[in-house]
Amino acid sequence: MTNESHFLGTKYEGEYKASMASHNGEYQHLKKKDLHVHTQYCKHTHGFMEEYVVRAIRLNLEEIGFLAHAEAGIDHPRILWLQNSDYDAYWKEGIALKSRYGDRIKITLGLELGLNPNCLEELHIIMEKHAWDRIGLSYHQMTDGDGYLNICSRYSIPRIREVDNLQFTKRYYRDLCSHLSAIRPDMLCHMDVVRKHMHDYSSNSEVQRLILELLAELKKEHVKLEVNTAGYDTVGAPYPAPR
Repeated sequence: MTNESHFLGTKYEGEYKASMASHNGEYQHLKKKDLHVHTQYCKHTHGFMEEYVVRAIRLNLEEIGFLAHAEAGIDHPRILWLQNSDYDAYWKEGIALKSRYGDRIKITLGLELGLNPNCLEELHIIMEKHAWDRIGLSYHQMTDGDGYLNICSRYSIPRIREVDNLQFTKRYYRDLCSHLSAIRPDMLCHMDVVRKHMHDYSSNSEVQRLILELLAELKKEHVKLEVNTAGYDTVGAPYPAPR
């Protein structure tokens, strides 16, 4: 297991530690690493990479893992993922930070790769751009008619209320399971994030079956499951939910 804390200097640090303690110490070692930190290059931060590294050192983390959002085949006016020139800039800065701070903290550079079943070849090209330390797989943009619906965006809530949430939820887990072997990521990010804005169907028997199939596929493909505490902000629990 790995973890994304999203707590570098925020109120979630205390909540994260309390959650880990509630599991009788079984997750305690995870608090020493934050393996899902976004960057200014994918427009998902309010700070810069070096600032996060310095903060991680002050928090005595053993490792900070950057994951920049990467998508393929998505046409949207709000671009919140790496563009062509960003990959090299992100990599260059990351290598410089490793050289500058590597004696004090382990720094890893990776991608949060957004699944798009229609663009697998393009996703593989992105994965091959650099020798990434880690590939995290996520699924934000789901096909909706002739376009895509970002199930994680608050701007999509009006449309989310119109679509069949149960069918989207089942397709979410089904698509992740059926494409895991094609991508072969190092870890699966926020596995049940589909419940962020959609109705939570985790207790539905068919959805539970699909979740178990996905977990079995993760084990088969040796893909780690991320513990992502960003869920505290929207659903009051980490992704995936402890129960």
